[in-house]
Amino acid sequence: MKLVIINGSPRGKASNSDVILNWMITAIDKSVQVDRFYTAKINTYRKAVNSIDDNSTVLVIFPLYGDAMPGITKLFFEELEIIANKKENVKIYFIVHSGFKGAKHCRVVERYLVYLSDYLGFKYMGTAIKPGSEGIRLTPVEYIINIKNDFVELSKDITKGSEFSIDTLKRLAGFELPPEEYKTGIKQIKGYSGYFADTLKQNNVFDKCFDKPYQKK
Repeated sequence: MKLVIINGSPRGKASNSDVILNWMITAIDKSVQVDRFYTAKINTYRKAVNSIDDNSTVLVIFPLYGDAMPGITKLFFEELEIIANKKENVKIYFIVHSGFKGAKHCRVVERYLVYLSDYLGFKYMGTAIKPGSEGIRLTPVEYIINIKNDFVELSKDITKGSEFSIDTLKRLAGFELPPEEYKTGIKQIKGYSGYFADTLKQNNVFDKCFDKPYQKK
């Protein structure tokens, strides 16, 4: 089996995506040939596409920036046009993660990935959605061991050539929309949420975090 892995994060090797991939690769059977590429390195687009042969398995992981995938990930998808419906028995899996809470934030992108797989002539094997992922690269693994274990379970599905387990996908996705108690908590702390608040302060925009520039007066 040949597994072609695409990290679609602009952060490359310093990304949450790469932390997740490192977890998963350790659980991939040693007999599997793994080719790993980073869309942050623009000269790897064609290499990554050329690495996909008949009977290959493809795993693409990327974060959402706001509501959309990174532009470099979309450019990679467009590069796949050159092999659309030209490769046989290619399976493709996706992992989409977001700093925002609530899996619903990622569902539109998930629908696009189903369409994309069909357009390319690849067999769609599932999309894992992980909201609230921004802190993964900054958190000691013992505090997020359940998340790691779920991604390891997904890598086992890939090794077996089976679709992503629905139970594992449900655990990773958590709730679709933030529950009321979560929203209440955010209001009570007045926007101070650790990492994000510190980043806003570093850029001198924390006092604008509740601005509504498009709201009609």
